[in-house]
Amino acid sequence: MIGYSGVMPVLTRLASPAFLILLAIPCGAFAAGAAKDTDEKALTMVAELALQRGNCFEAADAYVRAAAESPDPALAKRATEVGVGCEQWPRALQAVERWRQLAPGDASVARTEGVVALKMHRMGEARDAFATMLGLAGKGAEKTLVELMPLAAQTSDPVSAFTALKDFGSDANLSAPTLNAFAALALEADNFAAAQGFADRALKLDPGDVQAAALRVKVLVGEGDATTALDAARDLSATGDEATTFLLAETLADLGHTDEARGELERLAKNDATRVEAQRRLALLAYRTGDFADARSQFAEIYGRREGSTEALYYLALIAEMEGETDAALSGYEQLAGSDAGSLARVRAATLLMRAGDRERAMAVLDDAQGNAGNGRTVIDASIEKAQILSENGAALDAVKLLDDLLKKFPGHPQILYERATALERAGKVRESVSAFEAMLKDRPQDSMLENALGYTLADHKIQLSHAEELIRSALAIAPDSAAILDSLGWVRYRRGDAKSALPYLERAYRLGQDAEIAAHWGEVLWSAGQQSEARAVWAHSLALAPESQPLKAVIARFAPVAASAADRAKVAPAEATATPAQP
Repeated sequence: MIGYSGVMPVLTRLASPAFLILLAIPCGAFAAGAAKDTDEKALTMVAELALQRGNCFEAADAYVRAAAESPDPALAKRATEVGVGCEQWPRALQAVERWRQLAPGDASVARTEGVVALKMHRMGEARDAFATMLGLAGKGAEKTLVELMPLAAQTSDPVSAFTALKDFGSDANLSAPTLNAFAALALEADNFAAAQGFADRALKLDPGDVQAAALRVKVLVGEGDATTALDAARDLSATGDEATTFLLAETLADLGHTDEARGELERLAKNDATRVEAQRRLALLAYRTGDFADARSQFAEIYGRREGSTEALYYLALIAEMEGETDAALSGYEQLAGSDAGSLARVRAATLLMRAGDRERAMAVLDDAQGNAGNGRTVIDASIEKAQILSENGAALDAVKLLDDLLKKFPGHPQILYERATALERAGKVRESVSAFEAMLKDRPQDSMLENALGYTLADHKIQLSHAEELIRSALAIAPDSAAILDSLGWVRYRRGDAKSALPYLERAYRLGQDAEIAAHWGEVLWSAGQQSEARAVWAHSLALAPESQPLKAVIARFAPVAASAADRAKVAPAEATATPAQP
């Protein structure tokens, strides 16, 4: 016999919101024909209560189950909105598929389904949904397509967006502006041939299309055709078109013609109409080339005028960090907390503190962002930032634990799964990392990022080298001008004992990406091929850009320890700073 004291804990455990709702439902409500309606209402209430408590997973799950019971497309739409807003992407996919069943002729449903499928890297489903959306758009299909491109790239990444949308670019009736939009997306997706093809088609329609011609210049720069690129940039700048005002300066800077780029910007700085932007670019160019005194002076002036003050303060903080002025750097990053650069500043501050050995304070910086999170995206971003910093600073196992806990709240989230696999490799759990990448690739076939990550991991640890190369070449077929994938291909060729064929891939990868890890690889292969002086030159150039790169320091310490000690004495910009979204 159960006594009073035994009953109370049972009732306490049962007194969840869902149970209390069911208690309030009359017994007759469970009669035939009424149960589904009751379940739908109960689940909807459970979902809203879960949202109020900040339990996104429970809310999304309850809404998906409610939508499955209901013929109302509005409920399926709400379930989709909650799934997307809460970053519960598997649930969002279920919800939007139900929404499509209930409202098959709704263009907004098709658009949402395409975006959600793209986020989950279901490329076939994304293409089909976008095709439906464009078919329903009628005469407005082309405008809809142009609007879709940046949304798709932001939702996923440029490579995936271009992969999902490129087939729609084969329409012979597309206008020049639409072809230019495709060219720009192809350029972002590391596919120069496709970008040039679209730009050429636009120029065929309109030989005077300045935007298309400018895009071709960028392709020429990427392909390393400096002479043709500069000639074309000069011709376009001479037209006086506002869209090409800074094209020549950009082209000169991208090709490494620093003095000429500076001269062009100084000329533009004398014109009132272009003075502000020219000075901004001059400051960035000074920073990139190591003239930190000039960069600091110019950014201070920009900050004082409140023109572009957020960017100026960020670079002033970076320069302070580089000069060893830790307190000034942290103060600058703290001031940027609520700005558009808040995420960058937060990561820099936490990284600086972590390297100084103050892990507790570093994590507190990121915890503040997570504690103030207003949605699933912010929670995930802050947690991934923390995991990356832990992983990169000798605490990869802690990063794995953090990401495991995060996956309990956001199961099946593609970005978290990827970061976890990466952290496992850094923690020395190579087999587990490979297994994690392989599991993801089964759900996301022909995902170039995953193929490259798995292929590189196998190559770096000398595992299944033939399979690793197959994966990397498959990724390169999707993004043929990706610096990261070209680096991986060079590295796997080297691991397979073919340094000669590795060198062209690594050289091109570094020219495209200027990345310290690529420089480490390229220099090592040069050294092993007997080209020690060339290796030293590559490492010296990269050290001027990324003195804190651990892969670069490690390879130099193995092959050229004198250069490594010189790197420790060098005062140059931190590697992460060069990845900021600024273009001189």
